[in-house]
Amino acid sequence: ASHGDFVNRRLGIANWVMLADRQFRRDVGVELEAYDDELMSQLPLRSTDTAPPRYWIPDDPLGAIMRGEPVVYVLVHPRHWRVDRAGNARDDLKRLWEGTAYRFPTTRRERE
Repeated sequence: ASHGDFVNRRLGIANWVMLADRQFRRDVGVELEAYDDELMSQLPLRSTDTAPPRYWIPDDPLGAIMRGEPVVYVLVHPRHWRVDRAGNARDDLKRLWEGTAYRFPTTRRERE
């Protein structure tokens, strides 16, 4: 699943745009992206986790399982389920560094 990078948000370009090009997909070996219409249109329900107190959007996938749906698509984010302070801090510091390097690109090049 393509996830939005800070640069995509800064430029106002959705992160999946490059995957809209079918030839590019063939060239790099991408057969299916998690949000492709051909996949999503076949699913009775797509549930994604979210931060408490809601937990699931649009609904808890347990309902689809209990109804006997043939396919249950569940997207989970580990940060919502387990606190990993050290890992989260590393990720956050990396994002901060990348954002700073992007905002001030010449600073690093001048030192090299």
